[in-house]
Amino acid sequence: MFRPEEMCELSLLVPSRDIEDVTEVIARQGVLHQVDTSYLSREEEWDAKHWEDQIHEYQGIEQRVLLIMGALDVPEVTTAPEQKLDLSGDLVELQNHLLQIEQDVMPLVNKLKENQQRLMELEALTRRLEPLSGLDLDLRSLRSLTFLHVQIGIIPTANLERLNVSLLHVPHVILPLGVEGAGTLVAIFGAAKDAEVLERAAHSAYLSPISIPEEYRGTPQIVLNNIRSEISALMEERSALDQHIVDARAKWGTMLRAALWRVRADLVMLRAIDHFGQVRDVYLVAGWIPCRQVSSLVSEVKRVAEGRVAVDVTSAEQSSNVDSIPVKLNNRGILRAFQGVVTNYAWPSYDEIDPTPFVAVTFSLMFGLMFGDVGHGLVLTLVGALIWSRRVEKLKQYASFAPVLSLSGLSATIFGLLYGSFFGTESFPALWLRPLDSILSILVTTIAFGIVISIIGFVLSIVDGCLRRDWRRALFDRYGLAGMWFYLAIIGIALGIMRGISLPKFLMAALTIPPLLLIVLGEPLINLLRRRRPLIHDSIPLFAVQSGFELFEALIGYLSSTLSYVRLGAFAVAHGGLSAVIFILADMAGGSSSLLYWLVVALGNLFIIGFEGLIVGIQTLRLEYYEFFSKFFRGGGVPYTPLKVSGKKA
Repeated sequence: MFRPEEMCELSLLVPSRDIEDVTEVIARQGVLHQVDTSYLSREEEWDAKHWEDQIHEYQGIEQRVLLIMGALDVPEVTTAPEQKLDLSGDLVELQNHLLQIEQDVMPLVNKLKENQQRLMELEALTRRLEPLSGLDLDLRSLRSLTFLHVQIGIIPTANLERLNVSLLHVPHVILPLGVEGAGTLVAIFGAAKDAEVLERAAHSAYLSPISIPEEYRGTPQIVLNNIRSEISALMEERSALDQHIVDARAKWGTMLRAALWRVRADLVMLRAIDHFGQVRDVYLVAGWIPCRQVSSLVSEVKRVAEGRVAVDVTSAEQSSNVDSIPVKLNNRGILRAFQGVVTNYAWPSYDEIDPTPFVAVTFSLMFGLMFGDVGHGLVLTLVGALIWSRRVEKLKQYASFAPVLSLSGLSATIFGLLYGSFFGTESFPALWLRPLDSILSILVTTIAFGIVISIIGFVLSIVDGCLRRDWRRALFDRYGLAGMWFYLAIIGIALGIMRGISLPKFLMAALTIPPLLLIVLGEPLINLLRRRRPLIHDSIPLFAVQSGFELFEALIGYLSSTLSYVRLGAFAVAHGGLSAVIFILADMAGGSSSLLYWLVVALGNLFIIGFEGLIVGIQTLRLEYYEFFSKFFRGGGVPYTPLKVSGKKA
């Protein structure tokens, strides 16, 4: 639970005749994290061009399938087909099926697009002609006027005055016909000899002209009636086309979903093979796999290749580059949700501790401490449970985070019992204290809590250093054994002073100076233990200055890190204070018998749960990442992403 799963490096030498079968077995089992070995291939003997050409062909088919599925509104599926995959055979079969489907479906799709486009054009024309419907004027006559120029269009209302001013010395009439949004429908009349000037002025005023198609003749009302008749006919045609689309979906939907799955599954195989190394007729397949699954995969590979496979298995301990080993974390249940909190910061390296179990405990405690209220906590718990149930379609995407929300809400409920708070009211006795009445106590408690968290961070740093055989980090680092010694010594001295215990100066010096010296002299001491020379790589003055700054930074870090946890108590007090403000505002709105009073209380509590809950969550993450993780967590791990046949887009 505290360490990633043990990984082994698997290498397979596979004849080219078996490479497709072997790749399919690997992809279907979904346990091998592939390592790119294509750099080992010899260009003159490499089949890269062949695989790349097939990849491009499959990508083209994928786009064509998606286009038809989108037109028919066919949903994608991710269920694996039972039949065997065949790269070359699938390609021919898919192309034939797709051509048949396109010949049946695409004319319908194109006709439907034309119908929709024509409907949009006619509806827009209808909206613009409606204000002209009262004119008893043949629109055809406007196109053949000899002495009069007429222009109809929509102009921004604010530009009407500007247009009048620009045409001050040109005889004209601007007739407003109606309002359309932020514009005004106008008809501009002027002499035919001034047509160019009128059009230029209208263009400068951002007039959008309305053009009446040549096929429409008669008065605006007659034109509108003709357009509406055409719209009615188009709607009937669209209804028939929609039914044809439904029939086509029923006819081809299953085949399209299967085709898309096969295309994407074959693409997974092709891309994998394209990254295998090749020398003559032999491929090198390499990758990382959980050690417990090696025998199962190897036996299946040997079966499909009829034994024509050379196998080599190497343990992670023999690897020269531990940082390249993929990390597979084994957290289950609620811990898996908190794993996301860790990996959002960074993936742990293969050889370091997975802090997820610690985060699950500390995150919940810190959130509850800051947000303690029975009512607010129960709401968060229930919301988390609702998301976790996946019953609300729009909330399904947050299901992985739901356990974090529920557990944090449960923690807030427990602390609410300790604080005696229910939706901001002190409706029952506190089992521990009320933050607003015991500000100093809550602040001291949170500092003590921060000290405990810091000590856990020191211990994890020491353990992690030992696991990595990084003895300087484990023994002499600011967060190693020497750093924890100094930190505990300072805490002990501070507690003694607070309790009025006077410690001898030589004892305080004996407790604090040796660990500081160990931190400062960490580099030469570790070189001495490893028998390396020189003990100090830089000059002594430079080493002294650098060590002094590092020591000062460590001291500041100890102090600031510990005091950062004061925010836990500060937010607990602020939570109680904000709840009290809600009820003050409610009292100002009316008595408890007033509907407005309860409306203010309800909205105020929703604000606290939503906004303040978000702020508290952010503060909790900050304490985890910057105060807890900074002591021991290095990160930089590679997520375990096994090669896997999938119907999802890669």
